[in-house]
Amino acid sequence: VYLLVALVGAIGFEIIQLTHGQSIGGSVEFGGNEKDYVHYMYYSLVCITTVGFGDIFPINMPTKMLSVFLSALGILY
Repeated sequence: VYLLVALVGAIGFEIIQLTHGQSIGGSVEFGGNEKDYVHYMYYSLVCITTVGFGDIFPINMPTKMLSVFLSALGILY
C-alpha cells in the first residue's frame, strides 16, 4: 500500500509538471523524458516518509498541496 501511494503521488507530480510547466525544483535537472519519473518517485517517497531532505522542494501551489497531502497520509498510515 505504501509503495502504491508513492506511485500515485509520483504520477500526480508528473501531471502537475505537464500542466503547469514546473512542479519540483532544487538539485534536479529535467530532460523531458521517462527518466524524470525517478525524481518524482524519489520526492514522493520523501514526502510520504516525512523525511524531508531538502534537496528537492515544491515550486507551485498544486505541488505544495500534494506534498502536504502525501505527508499527512504517510503519518496516518
